[in-house]
Amino acid sequence: MAKGSENNKRDGQLLEERSKIEGELDDVMQEKLDTLGKIRDLMGVGGKLEKDIEAVTREGDDIEGVISSIRDEIRRVTLEIKRLHETALKQESSRDTSGLEDVESRRIEVHKQKTRLLKDLLLKERELDKVSARKTKVLDDYSKILGERSNLEEKLDEIAGREIKLKERKMDIESRIGKEIGDLTKEIYSMDSGLEGDRVKSMDRVLASRKKPPSTRDLLKESVLSAKKLPERKEGIKPSERKEGIKPSERKEGKDIEEEIKPSKREVKGAAKGFLGFFGGGKGKEVAELSGESIRLLQEIMPVLDDLLGKLPDDKIEEFSTTDDYEIYNELFEKVSNYNGAREQKEFINVNTKKVLEVIDNLLENLPDEEIERFSSSDNFKDYNRLLDMFGV
Repeated sequence: MAKGSENNKRDGQLLEERSKIEGELDDVMQEKLDTLGKIRDLMGVGGKLEKDIEAVTREGDDIEGVISSIRDEIRRVTLEIKRLHETALKQESSRDTSGLEDVESRRIEVHKQKTRLLKDLLLKERELDKVSARKTKVLDDYSKILGERSNLEEKLDEIAGREIKLKERKMDIESRIGKEIGDLTKEIYSMDSGLEGDRVKSMDRVLASRKKPPSTRDLLKESVLSAKKLPERKEGIKPSERKEGIKPSERKEGKDIEEEIKPSKREVKGAAKGFLGFFGGGKGKEVAELSGESIRLLQEIMPVLDDLLGKLPDDKIEEFSTTDDYEIYNELFEKVSNYNGAREQKEFINVNTKKVLEVIDNLLENLPDEEIERFSSSDNFKDYNRLLDMFGV
């Protein structure tokens, strides 16, 4: 009870921690969305500023082009004024006054033209200064937008880092919760199996409160090991351990009486569906999908069959213990006893149960008459027949 309370408390803490992390993830995701929204807005403002920069740059280039043309014109006019001035000086030095008035008139006109050009130049330069100031302001705004965007992108990277850490923590907690659920499932299955039979084992505990005698499978294993160590004699299960009840001499004396009151082995075979009717031919039914009922029957009947195998003649036990079928039978017994719903267990049981049942069914033909009769009249025999039907034997 204390352990269950502790497990419940631990499970509650894991669920609470996962809920807390999910809340933090929601906050992080909202912060991420807000940051992305701000970056999107800044990109929109930045795009507009880029267009403004292009427009003001073109305007400035146009003004600079006009200014350049005005300056070229001023240089030309200045040269013309200089030329007219030199012409007037030559005429004055040569005392040639003819055409001097025209030269002077032209010089005055060119001076006026230069004055107009200088005014135009001044206006254009002022206009260029205004455009340059606008351009500077737009560039400053654009630079500010780029700075804000850079800060938001750094914040986005930091948010992404927190998100990754939270998801890793969540995965770790979910893994631990999954393990807890798996352990609880095994424990529940073990408890449920314990209610159906005191010989069923779970993955994590042994339900029996007392030390059990070695099973036929353990004795078969010992027989195999002994056979490997002593080739000349393969030790199986002792007759005293397998054949209890009537002694050979007593069985011989009461044989005629038994034949009068009990059906013969042949008669019992004719009435039975299981191992007693094996040589009559299987019906070839298809194996049903593995279910809780079939697992329950396997867990109930396999120990019974295991006990019956221990009552076979010594030579049959030794012969069986050295075959590949015994290895499959041994593994099937383990997987059925420790069944927890794992996929590998289901596949093995589905693939090998029918074959193992057929082999055991054949072996049980060699049981003594009294064992056959005792088993065929028991409730276990009915369940055994149901099991054979389920697996199409």
